[in-house]
Amino acid sequence: MLCLATMAALAAAACDRSGGGTESRYATTLDLAPTIAQLGAEEQADVDEASEKLAGLGDVAVPALEAAVASEPRPIQLAALETLGQIGSPRADAALIAIATRPTDDEEIRATALLHLGENGHPAARSILEAALEQPSATVSQTAAVACGALCTSPAAIDRIIEIGIHDVPDAEVVRIRTTLSALFTGPDKAAAAHAREAVRTRTAPILAGDGPLALRTRAALFAADDGVPDVEPVLLAAAADPGNVVLRAAAIQWLGRYGSSAAVPILGDMLQKRELTQPVALALQAMVARGIPEAKAVIGRLAAARPPAATNP
Repeated sequence: MLCLATMAALAAAACDRSGGGTESRYATTLDLAPTIAQLGAEEQADVDEASEKLAGLGDVAVPALEAAVASEPRPIQLAALETLGQIGSPRADAALIAIATRPTDDEEIRATALLHLGENGHPAARSILEAALEQPSATVSQTAAVACGALCTSPAAIDRIIEIGIHDVPDAEVVRIRTTLSALFTGPDKAAAAHAREAVRTRTAPILAGDGPLALRTRAALFAADDGVPDVEPVLLAAAADPGNVVLRAAAIQWLGRYGSSAAVPILGDMLQKRELTQPVALALQAMVARGIPEAKAVIGRLAAARPPAATNP
């Protein structure tokens, strides 16, 4: 077991009797090994308790957490990285930067460090995240695209994020890239926001105008829709009706509920017959009712009328 002891000043320095200055009079050695070991507990509540204790120590715990990432089993490594993210101080971020840039073949550890850097939003992380976007490791570059948020504001970084989002990430991660782009659209850097909007339109237009795979066109339509591009509904209607891609289908149904026209109502109404889609489709139709689309209200009314009456106790 790695020795994980650290010195912690547990009281403020006090004036000495001679009045000649201050000295650190109350210090002790904390053995953090048991708490670090608890990060690998089977019960999540125990892991959370240990992480909270370590995060509460602040920078005092950072060296021990760095050491744990370097040498402990994987569950402890990942929990230690999360705890560094919770501390969120410049010292903790410096540790995450060191871990993210350390030469290693462990892509998961590097990617997790990048993810927590992005969550903290520390300006010092920008150059690290932007460099990671160009890494040959798909795990590292795709995680950087998710983690960037509004931090990665260079034109090259924005272009790379869009490229990764349209062509590279798994379908389940598309929503997280959309979150990154939305952060850029609304972020404080107006030049970055303008470039992001223009880049999305430029890169999605030929895809939407072509006849490529529906999944590719659906991704392009979702990014373009977030940018306010009109006339993407036909692609998303096709995606909503396609059983071949569960994740993108769900995203299309959600978008239609929030922004779709009355043309979407018959397609959504037909989907109510499919048990696995009843809840998301009903939510989409209810959102359309809230937006004042009468056709959606009629479908919801027919659905309510078709339900059997609730059983009553005699």
